[in-house]
Amino acid sequence: GIKRSELKNRLLKKSNTTIFGELLDSLNANKSLETDGELVLLAGYEVVFSAEEQKIKSSLENIFLEAKLAPPSRKEVMEKFSGKFEMFIEGARGKKEQNINNLLRVMLELGVLVEISASREKPIIFHWEAVQEARKILVELFREKGEITVSDFRQAVGTSRKYATPLLTLFDQQGISERR
Repeated sequence: GIKRSELKNRLLKKSNTTIFGELLDSLNANKSLETDGELVLLAGYEVVFSAEEQKIKSSLENIFLEAKLAPPSRKEVMEKFSGKFEMFIEGARGKKEQNINNLLRVMLELGVLVEISASREKPIIFHWEAVQEARKILVELFREKGEITVSDFRQAVGTSRKYATPLLTLFDQQGISERR
């Protein structure tokens, strides 16, 4: 897949957004392509991983599942993978990191992982199940208290302010909560 904005810039740089949107709608209607949020995909598109990529993907997913709401940084993920997996033996360190970053990108595009931009810091990547669990806890807190603080949320989900604040920002953007 490709992001809508990137596709527009590559194909119809000088056309207006309305024409581009109508073109996508038409291609989507006749099943030539599919749209999924910001992504544009060929109809019937499916990501297929090699056996080695599947092993790495599973390991990456487990790292984020186990971390729950205190996930590792990209750098920490790279460190966990140093010296692992045959596909990286012949490549230099830069190639290994590129391959892991590519798998992370695909997992983000597939919705397995969720990336949240934190102010003044690098984006934080969570497993989508952890985000869903945090969302459920937030909704329950609102039912119980009506209004909550960052500290209330942080304590309820069992994480630090470093992770709680970006999650609450995401939930604000999704209309689940509202910062005051």
